Amino acid sequence: MRQSDDPALDAMLNKPRRCVALRRDDDEFVIAFQPEDSIALRSHDAIALRKVCAFLRWKIVSDTSLTADDLG
Repeated sequence: MRQSDDPALDAMLNKPRRCVALRRDDDEFVIAFQPEDSIALRSHDAIALRKVCAFLRWKIVSDTSLTADDLG
């Protein structure tokens, strides 16, 4: 994150541009704009989608891409 001496500028530079959800869609993962739930991106790699979101300053507000099987 960028930081400057101006708090207003900091708030503008660090504010997320979009709120999105990351979830499974069959064998793939999707990023959907929230609250519209329109799909913006699709990939077989959830990590790649998380990186794209960070680069674009999209905040992931819901991430249901992992299941109990993935954790255990």
